[in-house]
Amino acid sequence: MLLTGMVCPCFSQDTMEISVRPESTLKIHGKTNVNSFTCSQTYIKEGDGLMDIRISADGESMEFIDTEVSIPVKEFDCGHKIMTRDFQEILQADKNPYLRVKLNSIQPDGRGYLANVSIRLAGVSHNYYIPVTIRRGEGVMTGEGQREVKFSEYNLEPPVKFLGMVRVKEELNISFNIRITEIQ
Repeated sequence: MLLTGMVCPCFSQDTMEISVRPESTLKIHGKTNVNSFTCSQTYIKEGDGLMDIRISADGESMEFIDTEVSIPVKEFDCGHKIMTRDFQEILQADKNPYLRVKLNSIQPDGRGYLANVSIRLAGVSHNYYIPVTIRRGEGVMTGEGQREVKFSEYNLEPPVKFLGMVRVKEELNISFNIRITEIQ
């Protein structure tokens, strides 16, 4: 269990408020016919109200309440100014300024866990089941996972640059490393 004492004795109560720690990361990885790229968010800040969430547990699985996190698309950084601008333009940052991630539930799945997550990007929402790895220590829980998505799932066109010489591939990999603590 991610946060309760049922499968993972991490925290002891059934309902609690948690906070996403600022060292958490959300990255979008992509490839072109020339190289690869990673765009990371830089938005999670200590005490940010959008990161406070409550959960309630029922036996072997957890349902989450008020768990939508809105990350400004303009806060993603691809490590190169032009690439960052192009990335934000492709994701329609002016029209749809937030990438929204909502954690719906987590269930045990064999030796790991399966998270039911909704992702809203460029005005389009999709629900995914994502395998997650959960670790705990020193009052902090870490959940890691990744999911491949396609530009076309979000009605987006992979960009083509330099008269067709550079083509971004259809697949993107969204990875996350979320660190949380219980709010006392």
